[in-house]
Amino acid sequence: MKTITLVLLFQDEDAPIAELVWSANRTRIISVVETMRSDLEALVEEGLDEWVGPYEDATPRMTPSSDPRFLERLAEYLCRQFKFRFELRYSESVKRLDAAQWPQNSARSLRGRAEAR
Repeated sequence: MKTITLVLLFQDEDAPIAELVWSANRTRIISVVETMRSDLEALVEEGLDEWVGPYEDATPRMTPSSDPRFLERLAEYLCRQFKFRFELRYSESVKRLDAAQWPQNSARSLRGRAEAR
């Protein structure tokens, strides 16, 4: 079964403050500190509603918690807004969302450095 796990951490601490898992088109909260429980439950129930793009030309984006990109987008949102750190773990059967899929022989990660020509 494909799974994605998100572990949220405070900026200067190693103790997790929340752990969420996405699998079978569903996000579940595994553990969370009580002060964040209701907020995370609401995000999982309602999805992530955010503005993306340049400030002058931002557009709304809604990511339901059933979407496999939900945990990644949630982690980036919480990092921007509250300075959390995060770890994303992918099961081996989940393809990275940032990897080129075609053509197979020249697949490169989008996170790799661009070469100057």
